[in-house]
Amino acid sequence: MLGNASEAVLEVRPALGGRFLEFSYRAGRFEGRAFYRPDGEGRWRATWFDNRGISFGIAAVLAERTLTSDWGSAETERGRTVYRMLDDGRLEVVDTVTAHDGQAREFARHILSRASSTE
Repeated sequence: MLGNASEAVLEVRPALGGRFLEFSYRAGRFEGRAFYRPDGEGRWRATWFDNRGISFGIAAVLAERTLTSDWGSAETERGRTVYRMLDDGRLEVVDTVTAHDGQAREFARHILSRASSTE
């Protein structure tokens, strides 16, 4: 993150009786969770919580193999996370934040592989 190599883990699983999908993300010392729920055709809503003590809303759109999540508010920060399934089955996750000048700045990019099942 922020130009340095890092490892990241993303776990996605049903939560709260299957009414939500929980995204649990860890990269270095940073960790956060979002609870996504369907909100119409191809649309999702979520709330994000992280170990900085910040929470904010997320509006997301699922199109083909890509989930685009726009997050934050003027009171917190604004940004976008794009989750894109690659042809080889890996998941690309790209995070950008909107700077004060209105420009989007990438602050993290990871290519994630599915963990091997131990069952």
